[in-house]
Amino acid sequence: MLEKSAQLVSLLAHSLSGFERLVVELHYIDKMPASEISQVLEVDEDEVESALAAIRHRVSQVRKAFVDALCRSEAEVGELVGAGGIE
Repeated sequence: MLEKSAQLVSLLAHSLSGFERLVVELHYIDKMPASEISQVLEVDEDEVESALAAIRHRVSQVRKAFVDALCRSEAEVGELVGAGGIE
């Protein structure tokens, strides 16, 4: 499961645009608020906040799909074990 989680994070990171990567790095790694990021990148603060919201939403959707897939996999294994398909 840890390997799948790492793959998921890698896929998410690669799906980000250059601007989104900068915003993520400055906000989550360098702990900069949106107002400061907007000054550094010379963009409107609303653009930074919109990018952060879109990134959070995307991560939330992927995380939900990942958890749903894990739950289905565990349920399918449980059904196989219960039906005598796996010992």
